[in-house]
Amino acid sequence: MKRKTPNTAALKQATQWFVKLDASEVSDATKTAFFTWLDKDVANQSAYIEIEKLWGQLEITRQLPLETRPRIRDWLDQLLGGRGAIGAFISATIVLGLVTLFYIAPTQPNEYQYATAVGERGDFRLEDGSLLQLNTDSLVTVRMEKSRRLLTLQKGEVYFDIAHNANRPLVVQTSDGAVRVLGTRFNIRQTGSGSVVSVIEGLVAVAAGVEASQMSGSNFKPEYTLAANQQTELTKDELVPEPTEIDSQNVLAWRQGKLIYEGNTLSEVVNDLNRYFPGTIRLEDPTLSALEIVGVLNLRNRSATLAALEATFGVQVVQVSEQLTLIQPRQNTSPQTID
Repeated sequence: MKRKTPNTAALKQATQWFVKLDASEVSDATKTAFFTWLDKDVANQSAYIEIEKLWGQLEITRQLPLETRPRIRDWLDQLLGGRGAIGAFISATIVLGLVTLFYIAPTQPNEYQYATAVGERGDFRLEDGSLLQLNTDSLVTVRMEKSRRLLTLQKGEVYFDIAHNANRPLVVQTSDGAVRVLGTRFNIRQTGSGSVVSVIEGLVAVAAGVEASQMSGSNFKPEYTLAANQQTELTKDELVPEPTEIDSQNVLAWRQGKLIYEGNTLSEVVNDLNRYFPGTIRLEDPTLSALEIVGVLNLRNRSATLAALEATFGVQVVQVSEQLTLIQPRQNTSPQTID
């Protein structure tokens, strides 16, 4: 039997279903709704097969060298040759809706953007050999110039492994200030209230409330120069706090899909979990906010993570809907740690 040609509406819905089903966890209700949609029309089945097949082929672009990625749309155009308007729709949908999770085409000459969606992590190699590792829901712009390398962290968290070049300093601009390095390894996380800078190796110059252009000159004097295993937080319109000593491996635990807590509050933990998982996790009782958390949480499975909190810290997790999870107090709680 000849397969029915999918229409634009079916292709759009199929793309949305593909993204939902590609999540780390899919509820029974979502699966039921998907099969209902699939059985409703043969065109829906054809559309989903089309999207699934194209995405499987598109997965190879994750392995392409950086310099070839701007040609992704051209590659798709060749792949979809002869499919007319349907092919053009799929190409645009895939590029704008899915591929942009790890690569966005240049907005200006020599400027590129890299991004991750909620719950995703991505590795990107720059033309100078530097490595950027983006944590969940992050966006960074890269502009390579003759005299400097300028990166702008627009949101989220990034680990930087920067190739040394004394004649071409690298400056990272955040909403709260900027950092300057020649070649080192460090981590920056934007929290909403500030930008936390943690140094793993080498030296990092930091200054709050300044633009990257101010740090590019050779005469610029930073507020502090951080060394390995030191951390500070840049806050706009405030002086940079004196650096504190840290365990850099704890800071980078997210690269292994884990978060390490050593006396953090449950409120802080919930804020972190909302960065990594879709939907909203909320403390129903404000008295739980100060509950002390010591342990390691695995980010690879949302249900297992919440179950660990529930079993270990005497709280009750209630799934109100797909989009809302409440954490409630349970009687007879006692301080414990996660093994």
